[in-house]
This record gives sequence, C-alpha cells and structure tokens, in this order.
Amino acid sequence: PILFIVAKRSKGMKLFKNKGVLSVFIIVGLLLTMYSAYGMLASSTDTVPDFTLKDTQGTTRTPMTYDQKVLVIDIMSTDCVPCNEEMPDLVRMYKTAREKYGSEVEFLTVSISNQDTDQMLRDFQNKYGATWPIGRNPEFVTLFDAKFTPTMVIVSPDGDLTYRHVGKVDVDEVLDEIEKAHSGDYNSISIRSSD
Repeated sequence: PILFIVAKRSKGMKLFKNKGVLSVFIIVGLLLTMYSAYGMLASSTDTVPDFTLKDTQGTTRTPMTYDQKVLVIDIMSTDCVPCNEEMPDLVRMYKTAREKYGSEVEFLTVSISNQDTDQMLRDFQNKYGATWPIGRNPEFVTLFDAKFTPTMVIVSPDGDLTYRHVGKVDVDEVLDEIEKAHSGDYNSISIRSSD
C-alpha cells in the first residue's frame, strides 16, 4: 500500500517505469518485512532462557542444574582465536571465584560450532586446564543472542541475567560482576532471545 501511494503521488506511476527503481522498492519492502518478522519472533528476556546441554561427560545440564548458584556461561568455539586467547584468564577467574564462593559459583563453556566434536572440546579443555563442564549447543546463538564469540553471560542465583559481554573479557570486571550477582547487588539486563 505504501508503495502504491508513493507511486501515485509521483505523477501517475512513472516512478515504476524504471525497472531498477521498482527492483529497489521491492527489495526494500522484502527486507522491511523480514526485519519485522524477526522482531515478532525475537523477544527480550531478563532471565536465563531455558536450555538443555549435554556436556562432554554425558551429563545433561539445564538452568535448574544451577538453581541458587551464580552461573558464568562462556559461549565460544574451539577455532575462535579470541576464545583461545581468553581461556587462561577464564581459568584464573574460575579458580578465584571457587576459592571465594565455593560451589555457589559455577562455570559452563558452550561451543556454538557444529564442527566441534566432544573430543575436540575435551582437548580444548585439557589444553587450558579448564575443570568445569563444557559442551556444544548451537542454539545458544539465538537463546543468548551470541552471534559473535566469545560471548559471556552471568546469571544470578535467582536466574536473572546480570552481565553480558562480547569479545575478550577483563578479569577484574568479571570477578566484580560475579560478586554483584552473588550478593544480589546487581541490575538485571535484557538480551534478545528467539527461542
């Protein structure tokens, strides 16, 4: 309808006699329609999206696995250079958090790559000495709006999303965010989730 009104106002549909202009209007219309459809499918959430993940040890993990705990989710792939560069920092963060909070803080590394096998993930884990669970679930791209890796998300003991960062993280910043999530002194954040 909008294209018709625009065309009618431009001197009797002369605007659309040029096939290039018509093509541009059609493409723009299709893109706007697709964007609107995505907006209807995707929604914002400030709580941890429901997920299921089978780790490399065969254990199934869901948000309920981490009920009443701070959960640090590291979303990555084994061939991601920044993901590899930040793993030593994650290992340090994990050790520091576990020394301070014990089992009240858990880490979970999730590969979003269909190419990563369980063996590749175990090798990745062993290479860096990461002792927390690791698994693969490409759905985390849409569940946690993780189009780029690495992406880190922190979840409070009540399931609120408290932190999200894309790219390599700062160790002190993440430890501060874990403290906030643990103490309840945080502001919830929202992410786009299209589950």
